[in-house]
Amino acid sequence: MTQDYVRSQIRLPNDVHEQLIAATEKNKTSLNHEMVRRIHASLNDETQLAPRLARIEAQNQELLELISQLNQQLAAVTSKNIS
Repeated sequence: MTQDYVRSQIRLPNDVHEQLIAATEKNKTSLNHEMVRRIHASLNDETQLAPRLARIEAQNQELLELISQLNQQLAAVTSKNIS
């Protein structure tokens, strides 16, 4: 299986480069492999972000409804105790 590649040059801050070098030593990979792997992972995370956000928004809505119900119950109990 052949794959097309594009040769590219990038500038990295020194601290980022040092972190990548440390990762290549830990993972026993080349710098190129480590960078490509991390870019792929980052792009995959972005595509999975929308469904995650939708789930979080749905959960937030459920929590807001529960809070509203609890506030109503608290108000009812408080008004009974005042009467």
